[in-house]
Amino acid sequence: MSLSTMLKTLALALAAVTIFGAAPARAEWMRGESPHFIVYGDVSEGQMRDFVRKVERFDTVLRLYWPIANTRESGKLEIFLAHGVDDLRKVSPSLGSGVAGFYTADVDRVFAIVDLSRSEGDQTLFHEYGHHFMLANLPGSYPGWFIEGFAEYYSTVDLTPGRIRVGMHSPGRMNSLTLGANAWAPMDAVLGSRSAQLAPSQVHSYYAQSWALVNYFMSTPERQQQMGRYLAAVTNGADPISALTGTVNMTPQQLQDALRTYLYRINYQTLQQTIPAAEVTVTRLSRSARDLIFTDLRLDRLGSEGKDAFLTEAAAVAARYPGDRLAAIVAAKVAMHREDWAGVEAALQPLVGDDATDVDALRLTAIAKMEQGDAEGVDDARRAGLYRDAQRLLGRAVQADPTDYRVYLALADNRQTAPGYPTENDLNILLAAAEYAPQVTTTRFRAAQALINQEVYQQAIELLAPIANNPHGGDRNAPVRALLNEAREGAGLAPISTEAPPEAEEVGETAAPEGE
Repeated sequence: MSLSTMLKTLALALAAVTIFGAAPARAEWMRGESPHFIVYGDVSEGQMRDFVRKVERFDTVLRLYWPIANTRESGKLEIFLAHGVDDLRKVSPSLGSGVAGFYTADVDRVFAIVDLSRSEGDQTLFHEYGHHFMLANLPGSYPGWFIEGFAEYYSTVDLTPGRIRVGMHSPGRMNSLTLGANAWAPMDAVLGSRSAQLAPSQVHSYYAQSWALVNYFMSTPERQQQMGRYLAAVTNGADPISALTGTVNMTPQQLQDALRTYLYRINYQTLQQTIPAAEVTVTRLSRSARDLIFTDLRLDRLGSEGKDAFLTEAAAVAARYPGDRLAAIVAAKVAMHREDWAGVEAALQPLVGDDATDVDALRLTAIAKMEQGDAEGVDDARRAGLYRDAQRLLGRAVQADPTDYRVYLALADNRQTAPGYPTENDLNILLAAAEYAPQVTTTRFRAAQALINQEVYQQAIELLAPIANNPHGGDRNAPVRALLNEAREGAGLAPISTEAPPEAEEVGETAAPEGE
């Protein structure tokens, strides 16, 4: 090997270390699966079991408070365990140093990542899982204060085995509420989630008051019943302020006064019920996980900054693991970002044989075939053939995992230009995507569009209403509120306000942007 070649090889290796980071020597990467979660982490088998059982206990707590009649099997939430902010930045490089983790739900993936080295990591994860749980299991057009207050109320849970306490003190929120009367946001603005009525200095108080409201209403059985009646009224279309009459029977000012008094003697609830340890299956991952698992996540949410350099290094690292499943998936995603559709198929060819059941490989290969069919200059016969091949691959993917919403979205894309779209079968495909990933705005939006197309307005309203007041959506939710008003008009109902609720605060700077 020549000196210049050696120097180039060394430079490439150093660049890979710079971009991907040198993985510290810890335990092997493990995968822990339970009824509701799939967790990945560079931890011991015992640590993995303990963590998975902890999040299952939290899920059980939510189900004890909010019994769920729906027993269908849905997609499990993926959780990735990080060791410090450097690991988090392998997924989202722009994160600040105060980040304890984040959650994202989009068309490519639904996952959470939590920093095990941060004391607030559990609170961050539980807050975000509260949102995830609500959208999946508690459908309703809830006001913004309840959406955010619900997640914050349960996030402080103490899950010590044998001593589960709910509604624990939140020092940060309490600090916001003890700065004086002028620091509080107007209660009618909080109840109505009206951002236009809030001064910039009051946005933090909005979320503190939302937490305090849920804590107050959950503190006694009588108040729980009041909140239930109030939320039912608002969900059925009542104004969030006038709905206080006949449910809570207080004016906004009286409720604020009651809340101030309650904060001096805030309490928590202790669950006496024993929660059995969840069954957890732990498996060891291949050696490639050490270098590629966070790379794979970043590829699903890759922005434009540093994109070309990242793709070059991702491909180089994946090439170090010939014959490895994760390396093939990473190589395929690199090719997708480069719009090298033949390269996608080549990378995945070993994983899509006649008897293969790798859902990711089948789905990505199908997408590559449809992209080739849509390329300029492709004749109709060639396009039709590629789309038929893609449809067969996606059919196999559904059989392998009937809960993967991304497969249903791809099937809908496959049918989108077909005559008569959307047919009843097309509608069922979109509804399946929304059912298995109700946290993803796109799944609800596309299904609602198809329902409105067929003049099924009430079902479209039920799909869109739970996300219309999402504090994490901000102005990005404007199309949702516009489509919801279209459905309401079709159903003969009055329109809702198009004003966005106050933008959600980050819990310990937890939410990373989609893309970078």
